[in-house]
Amino acid sequence: MDVELADPEPASVDNAIALLALGLAGFGAYRVFTEIGQEGGLVGWAFLLAGFLGIVPRVFLQMRLQDDELVVEVVSGTRTVDLAEVTGARVIDRWLLIRLGGVGAARYHTGNFFVFGEGHVKAYASRIHGPFVLLERREDRPVILSPADPQRLRETVGSRLGR
Repeated sequence: MDVELADPEPASVDNAIALLALGLAGFGAYRVFTEIGQEGGLVGWAFLLAGFLGIVPRVFLQMRLQDDELVVEVVSGTRTVDLAEVTGARVIDRWLLIRLGGVGAARYHTGNFFVFGEGHVKAYASRIHGPFVLLERREDRPVILSPADPQRLRETVGSRLGR
């Protein structure tokens, strides 16, 4: 039986303002760098695109806890976490470093689905401040999720793990 863990929720106003500011800065950079050359214009467009696309994933996030796995559905596809590999779940509250692109973490590159990178935190979403839920896994990198109700997700996963 599936348990709903989070409803789709829009990006917060603060995130939207920050991302729109990034988009406007990107547009400004595009205008300035276009005068310098084509490469600069591409940098400006990259900032502009990052600013506006950063809002999108937050709107389409849903999580379901099934008998043996956590299913995360976002607009770009469905990802799963095998609960047999999860050894613990806890709530953490911290800032995450935004890294654009999916190199090295393609299987987790969706919406508000996060992973710890090697030596630093990689995040792929519009929301960059916790609280988050950290799922520790056997012999693999931990997974960081950003659900609407982190405490409820932690408790639900913990009850499935017998804790």
